[in-house]
Amino acid sequence: MSENGKLVIKAVLRQDMSKLRLKEIRKTQKVPGVMYSKRASQPIEILEDSLPKKGHTHSSVIGLELDGKVHKTLMREVQVHPLTKSVLHMDFQDVKADDLVTVSVPLIYENMTAEQKKIGDLKKSYRFLSLSGKVKDVPEAFKVDVSHLKENESILLNDIKVPKSLSLKTGKGRNLVLATLGK
Repeated sequence: MSENGKLVIKAVLRQDMSKLRLKEIRKTQKVPGVMYSKRASQPIEILEDSLPKKGHTHSSVIGLELDGKVHKTLMREVQVHPLTKSVLHMDFQDVKADDLVTVSVPLIYENMTAEQKKIGDLKKSYRFLSLSGKVKDVPEAFKVDVSHLKENESILLNDIKVPKSLSLKTGKGRNLVLATLGK
């Protein structure tokens, strides 16, 4: 499931594209999907056991093992059943380290103190930042320290240290309020 600490999802090529085959795939604890690349798209079947339970994001580079070869991919879309919450379909983008991509990177707000919790909640206006850049430069998440906030103080977009190699799409040059400590 992991290669050098990175998540690896196991998949096989899918030949039959019929709706009947999709139902059969889902009944056998597999998830239909597609891996897109610059050359072509490949329909795949993903082993449900190799899917991450949590902690994956659309900005994480994930290994997709396909016929014995591990491809570096970005997860682009996950379709989930509205009632059972089971995964119905997944799309992956085959990427190289120098490929330019636009991704949504999660903001992880951390270090809220007990005193801050007595004041109130952290009101989060943004949970993700959209940015563009090379795959190798994209972080899996931005950790945001909120331990210094006092009542009615905010974390601003300019407080986030985005590497110079990345272009921030969220805010388009404005200094947005990302989160505020308040009642």
